[in-house]
Amino acid sequence: MIKKILFLFFVVFAATAYSQDVTITGTVTDANSEPLVGVNVLVKGTTTGAITDIDGNFSVSGKKGSTLVFSYIGMLTQEVVYKGTALRVVMKDDSKALEEVVVIGYQTVKKSDLTGAVAVVDTKEMKKSAAGTLVSQMQGLATGINVRSSGRAGEDASIEIRGVGSLSNNSPLWVIDGMITDPGVDFNPADAESIQILKDASAAAIYGSRAANGVIIVTTKKGTKGPMKVNVSVKETLEWSPKFDLMNAAEYIKYNDIAYNEAIKDGIATVNSTQKHSQYDTNWQDEVLKTALVQDYNVSLSGGGDSGSYFVSAGYYNNDGVSYGNTFDRYSFRVNTQGKKGWFSFGENLAYSLTNTDPNQTNTYNDFLRMMPTIPIYDENNPGGYGYGDAAKYNTFGVNPIAREDLEYRHFRQNRLNGSLWLEFKPFEFLSYKFNGGIDLYFYENSWFRGEGNWTQNQEHRDPESQKARDNTYNMLIEHTLNFNKDFGKHHVDAVVGTTYQHHEWEGLWASRLNFPMTGNGDYFTVLNAGQSNQQNSNSISENAMISYLGRANYVYDDKYYLTATFRRDGTSRLAKENRWGNFPSFSGAWRISKEEFFDVPWINDLKIRGNWGRLGNSSIGDWDYIGTINQSIVTVFGGAIVPGSTQVKLVNAGLVWETKETVNVGFDASFLNQRLTVSAEYYNSKTSDVLAETPIAISTGNQGGSPWKNAASLRNKGFEFTFGWKDQISGFKYSALLNVTTMDNEVLSLGRDGSERNFIDSGQARTEPGRSLAEFYLRKTDGIFRTQEEIDNYVTKGNHVPGPNEDKV
Repeated sequence: MIKKILFLFFVVFAATAYSQDVTITGTVTDANSEPLVGVNVLVKGTTTGAITDIDGNFSVSGKKGSTLVFSYIGMLTQEVVYKGTALRVVMKDDSKALEEVVVIGYQTVKKSDLTGAVAVVDTKEMKKSAAGTLVSQMQGLATGINVRSSGRAGEDASIEIRGVGSLSNNSPLWVIDGMITDPGVDFNPADAESIQILKDASAAAIYGSRAANGVIIVTTKKGTKGPMKVNVSVKETLEWSPKFDLMNAAEYIKYNDIAYNEAIKDGIATVNSTQKHSQYDTNWQDEVLKTALVQDYNVSLSGGGDSGSYFVSAGYYNNDGVSYGNTFDRYSFRVNTQGKKGWFSFGENLAYSLTNTDPNQTNTYNDFLRMMPTIPIYDENNPGGYGYGDAAKYNTFGVNPIAREDLEYRHFRQNRLNGSLWLEFKPFEFLSYKFNGGIDLYFYENSWFRGEGNWTQNQEHRDPESQKARDNTYNMLIEHTLNFNKDFGKHHVDAVVGTTYQHHEWEGLWASRLNFPMTGNGDYFTVLNAGQSNQQNSNSISENAMISYLGRANYVYDDKYYLTATFRRDGTSRLAKENRWGNFPSFSGAWRISKEEFFDVPWINDLKIRGNWGRLGNSSIGDWDYIGTINQSIVTVFGGAIVPGSTQVKLVNAGLVWETKETVNVGFDASFLNQRLTVSAEYYNSKTSDVLAETPIAISTGNQGGSPWKNAASLRNKGFEFTFGWKDQISGFKYSALLNVTTMDNEVLSLGRDGSERNFIDSGQARTEPGRSLAEFYLRKTDGIFRTQEEIDNYVTKGNHVPGPNEDKV
């Protein structure tokens, strides 16, 4: 009996001892036996954990037999069972994370092997934005890009890459799933899988004449092998606009009376009494601006097997708009499929969208700032029943924004269908041929109606008018490319050659009529046939085509030395036959110093320096600007008879050539502290020559259609770009930070008008002239205003003018 009791005691004691917590210690290193600091150590199935110190050591409470999970940014997660002795864990690099691939145009390369300036936009970060367009969501996520948005619903933002490089067009080239097109407001940002921005000539030269302003490559989502996945996203946000601190009616009346009394006292002949104020107190800002509800709903299905995959999505986006009368909505659908059979791979990317936009007719912000608070919104004594300026009571020529939006209605409706179909033949592992065909169709409707009534003082009466416009756009792309990719020991060579053809057609119809009768319920008949007078209509067509030959070769030796050469030859129908072909080469190289045997800095994981030179082009002019057009509506009088005739509308320059942009770029990429800190820096300098500009000529030449184009100007852009990234995790909590810094220095070198009295270009309040930045504000330089008589007495008068109180100091 005693033996049995003792046996039972020892069994219980042993089990108790085994289940008691012990201190588990160990060391974590990388493959080079260097200690890793900051590795997360977690006892599996519990919340108990620790992180390694500067020597890679850790200490955590657990039990014998516990499984410890080791995780670290950029390395594979490992699980190790504790057996009672100190642990030594060697972390391995996550090759998938290290070898992230990017699309650079007809090829993909490892991000770490890039020799050109390519920025990768984090599409996961884009999802945090409430903006409805792809461009707006990219703001702040890459260096060297400048995104500007009006904030109006249904208006796409503009984007510039490394400043302004042309007087005619500064928009980058967009490539979506291999199709050269523009996302506009139609594209659903939720469908984007990856976005690369090609910023310099080395990266963008493969697109030649259209890449002078950079290239943005978008790849949409694809299905992956596995069971069907359903993803639903519901996002609702509120938008509002900051407001100005404006006067109410009482404050406005007070200061208005002071101003008029001062004018009477000073003997101003046109002022002999104060204004007759009304009893109204209208807060125009509150009437125009509102809190807008933004709805963004998306659902997608994806999956696949060994022979193919699929991705299907549908989205709805609605923005009520923060300003009165402005709304936008979008319906979008996408189907992406791909398959494989033996040597052949094939797939398609198809998207359809329907957008509806009710835009503001004017700048509503400017309008409500010019409307006095004593003006009512509605006034039955005025034509149309709306309030506006009155010389006796509230003297302003400001526009009543509520009246303008109610009386003048405009609606945009666009159906868009675009996509691509591709086929790849790969008889060898190192060689493949690919056919890509793309199409982009726009069907655009613009309906405008202006009812009877006024919205500003002294406005002329206009009969009810309706206009209808319909545009159809057809864009086709055909590409053939051959890719080679092979390793020869430490040598790696990959190359692509190909040819592309793109054809673009546009046709527009426009019609207008006046005098529309009203229905019995107070609305107008808006069908064009109901208009009773002034029938007008027009029809316009336009088309252009481009054919290109391209090639690029990349050479890598031992992951240390990189060389890339690119060439593209483009021919465009927009230039005369003798000038329509252009050649666009680039060369680049890089050196990964961190791979050298002499480089032994443990806290620097990767260091690569790179540089390149290249030439790009631009032909952003009209389809027929090198050809003279004829106006057949001209008549003249001979001997008392009216004789019909024709005349050339606009003098043309048949010698137009490509704009040419040469760029130089140097930089480095580095990662530190086991890839937790990444840094990229670069300097760029580009000069654009033969810039297309409209050059004024004397009216006596008979020119009627505006200034002819000329390769006259030259511009320069230079600057620095810095990107700092940090990724880490603490006890399973992952966090990251990104900082982008960009400088841009833009200078106009010449406008081709040297010696001319008008060696500048004015556009509103902006002026472009040599030696200064493009389109600077052109304002009078002042040193404040005169506030006291003492300031006036001490001022050295220029000319005979004696300044008075509140005048500018010039």
